[in-house]
Amino acid sequence: MAAKYREVFSAIEKDILDGRYNGTRKLLTEDAYIAEYKVSRNTIRNAIDLLVKRGYCFPIQGSGVFLRRTKPAYSLNLENIYGLTYYMAPLPVTSRLLHFDMVEADEDLASKMEIPVGSPLLYVVRVRHVDHKPYVYEYNYFNLLLLPELDEETARSSIFTYINRHESLQISFIDTVLSVVKINAEEAEKLELVENDPGLKIEAFVMIRTGEVIQLSTGVFHYENARALKMATYI
Repeated sequence: MAAKYREVFSAIEKDILDGRYNGTRKLLTEDAYIAEYKVSRNTIRNAIDLLVKRGYCFPIQGSGVFLRRTKPAYSLNLENIYGLTYYMAPLPVTSRLLHFDMVEADEDLASKMEIPVGSPLLYVVRVRHVDHKPYVYEYNYFNLLLLPELDEETARSSIFTYINRHESLQISFIDTVLSVVKINAEEAEKLELVENDPGLKIEAFVMIRTGEVIQLSTGVFHYENARALKMATYI
């Protein structure tokens, strides 16, 4: 079971994304959250600390906890571990499934995912739109030793939501590598660009709490429609 403070964190995070605090730009008091969630003060403080670390808000001693500036439109927070659908809300996110194939890990994939050569993988390629605009061309390899029940319908929607429904598979950390590339003909067609246009490539190693790689994802992002956001906190 997830720690209680993480449940409170997720609930307040959802309220932030849904605009509950847009009027005041300020979170509730600790006492108000204790009454709302029926938890201890330490639980609330741990949840708020995590919100601060994730870049949602900042504390001012004696005044309260305030929301940070509104994120730029269509920006992908590199600290986000919940997936595109979750983070872009309330903007609509749609996925067009291009490939859904069972493959075996070759030496390169086995090395990157730290699994034996020949391990079963699900290869999923999607083009994703945000607010009806082409946003990213995704290549994904899922570790079927950890996700044996992943199906095509799930691949068409939010895979991160599916993974996080399973308590033993909750995503704990993601290592990302960024680079700028020239997009190929297939990517250009689906992103409505021209071959050799620039693209932001983000390779992500998605790991669960045991340190096992559950997903290797490579996204090639539309250079006009997508933005990468890194929020730093030094409190």
